[in-house]
Amino acid sequence: MVWGGVLAAIFLNTFYHRDCYEFVVVQSVTATCQSTLDLAFVFLAAVGAGATIRDESYAIAGFLFAHIEASIIFLGVLLLPPYLADSDPALLSAVASQSFGVALGSQFPFAIFLSLIGTLVGLYVGSKLPDSESAG
Repeated sequence: MVWGGVLAAIFLNTFYHRDCYEFVVVQSVTATCQSTLDLAFVFLAAVGAGATIRDESYAIAGFLFAHIEASIIFLGVLLLPPYLADSDPALLSAVASQSFGVALGSQFPFAIFLSLIGTLVGLYVGSKLPDSESAG
């Protein structure tokens, strides 16, 4: 749950602070504007989660669940204001279609790939750490 929340926070922060050429000059509303720093945070979140989980099957399942959860939170945050404002269905449909495009663009291909690699690196790092039972 936390891993998905961290990913959603990274994606939302990137969305609300977009200032790349594609968004500002070209005015493409579906431009994700992910920087190297954003992708590094996605990677580090995955490393931390992989090191914490330590079980390969749970880590891979958690990786998929975290990205699905992050997408749901991301879409919920973007769709909630027009829904609560009881706006015109055409506006809600336009916001929804653009939001789905941004959500998919935020996840694929770089973020999800770096998250998978980070999970595997985290599993390796976690396997080298001493167990909490034997440390005491």
